[in-house]
Amino acid sequence: MATSIFAEDILYIGDSLSAKSTGFSKEVVRVLENKVPKNRVMVHALAGSSPSTWLSEQASRRTMKYGYKFQDLNGNVKLTNYGTNKTAPYLPDLLKNSESISSVVIQQGTNLLTGKTFSEKMLEKNIENLLNVVKGDKNRSVLWIGPPYARSSKTYKFINNARVDTFYKVLNALVVKHNKTLPKDKHIQVVDSRKDANGADNYYPKGSGDGVHFYSKEGIETEKKWIASAVGQMKNFPPSKATESKSDLLHN
Repeated sequence: MATSIFAEDILYIGDSLSAKSTGFSKEVVRVLENKVPKNRVMVHALAGSSPSTWLSEQASRRTMKYGYKFQDLNGNVKLTNYGTNKTAPYLPDLLKNSESISSVVIQQGTNLLTGKTFSEKMLEKNIENLLNVVKGDKNRSVLWIGPPYARSSKTYKFINNARVDTFYKVLNALVVKHNKTLPKDKHIQVVDSRKDANGADNYYPKGSGDGVHFYSKEGIETEKKWIASAVGQMKNFPPSKATESKSDLLHN
């Protein structure tokens, strides 16, 4: 399958795993921008966010103090540090007012797995609602970067690898459903963040960090494996605007 042959404007929305100046989101954006011809990427990453955050009409529900990363289409980056309230945009309005956005990257999921209440039905509702909005009437292409493996800790008591696996079960089923309705030059693609570049399970290091974020020495090495794996899985995103086969996508 060919890579994109036309430059695109891409929206990237993420949570705390994307809200810092270095690491995962910086590398993913660099790869997207450096495709030939080059794409432009707008980033909104709100630490603590989940799919419903971006779809709430109430600004208070889109306001958090855990960190925020914004990058405009010209590559200018602004960070809001922990402790300062920042309100994320209402996604339907952001897409409406950004007519040039033709593809969307979603890095979301971890914050759906951290609460005491958890079910496949809850996951399905959150994922489906966000997919419907980002696709929109334009049938935008979507790259959903799922959550990496995590470890239960004092900070995140309820998250575990089984919940991460359940997330992918639900996400993959919905992607199959939505891809059946999309035209040939569009698709929804999943980046499986559980694996390293060689396809091996990339578990969160034991006895290191808070079980979710990658700030210890071992955590940074785990994040590097995640980056390498994600970049490898992004080769066909954005999809070519020419006719293409979807045989290697979740489409059956």
